[in-house]
Amino acid sequence: MSAAQKTLVWDLPTRFFHWSLAICFAGAWISHEIGVEGFEIHTFFGCSILTLVLWRLCWGLFGTRYARFLSFVRGPRAVFRYLGGGEEHHGVAGAGHNPAGGWAILAMLALLVAQAGSGLANGGELLMEGPWYHTLSSTYRNLAHEIHELGFNLLLGLVGLHLAAVLFYRVRHGRKLVSAMLTGKQDTSPGVPEISSHGLWRALALLALCAALVWALVSAAPPPPIDGMDFF
Repeated sequence: MSAAQKTLVWDLPTRFFHWSLAICFAGAWISHEIGVEGFEIHTFFGCSILTLVLWRLCWGLFGTRYARFLSFVRGPRAVFRYLGGGEEHHGVAGAGHNPAGGWAILAMLALLVAQAGSGLANGGELLMEGPWYHTLSSTYRNLAHEIHELGFNLLLGLVGLHLAAVLFYRVRHGRKLVSAMLTGKQDTSPGVPEISSHGLWRALALLALCAALVWALVSAAPPPPIDGMDFF
């Protein structure tokens, strides 16, 4: 680690996304466990997650250097080489996500889109129905429910894997991934370039756009039938 330099890698929008997503995921989980009383809060957190994920997808295309997908999404060969320990990636190395972590991020984003999207059509319990629940046939309602249940379990698994990886890198390789996501500065090899701007105005514009899209999606849902909670 003596050869490491502190490099500004993670911009403020990426760090905001990371910690906001963690809070919203925990909030959605807890509010769901509360039951009917927590359903409105659960819906709020679910819509917030969808907004954040859409924003991160946009930021993966238009964000700063190390936030872009092109900087960390590699082919299978690079992933297997990394997992096999054939390169120096585990210690002090390049900036950003490693090849295996890049695919884990894509998997998590995909699962979160499926989770939040299925929540809009999930239901079946009195007063706990997504805004689009009443527009779908029973087949698609059941499918949304199954996706929502399965997606949550898969996300818990990915979260556990993520936490285990953070602990592994701290204990085995001395890499402080948590502090890097707090300060934005990562231990890297000498000469690795750092970001020169956080792109805040661009990030805010994209966030506002994504929030407006989610709001429009929820607002466009027709009200539930007057006579019905679909008991029969």
